[in-house]
Amino acid sequence: MNVLHTTPLEHPWRRLVWEVPVALAVTGLALSGLASFLINPMASPPEEKPLVAQLIKLPPPKPPAVDQPAPARPSPPEPVKHHTEPKKISKPAIHKLQQAQPARPEPPVHPREAEPKPEA
Repeated sequence: MNVLHTTPLEHPWRRLVWEVPVALAVTGLALSGLASFLINPMASPPEEKPLVAQLIKLPPPKPPAVDQPAPARPSPPEPVKHHTEPKKISKPAIHKLQQAQPARPEPPVHPREAEPKPEA
């Protein structure tokens, strides 16, 4: 007994009869459209005018006028002075709260652990 109940058009061999021609027609149309576009493109870009370029020699720079003095050179930086004596570092003042800290309370003990253990 056939578990899948299909209509006659849904049978695989019956579908193949109409799917293959449709696929071939769509593929043929797509390829013919591509071929016609490659053979005769719609619009070609307009040709641009060629660029005309020339090299121009610039005249040499004029020498500085004799009347003006040459610009003064900047003075060299002063040498760095190194300290030979180590600096004395004073101890930082301890804050009052750090001096008098309360003693930490001991953690709470479970009542069973607080009872004395019987000796054997």
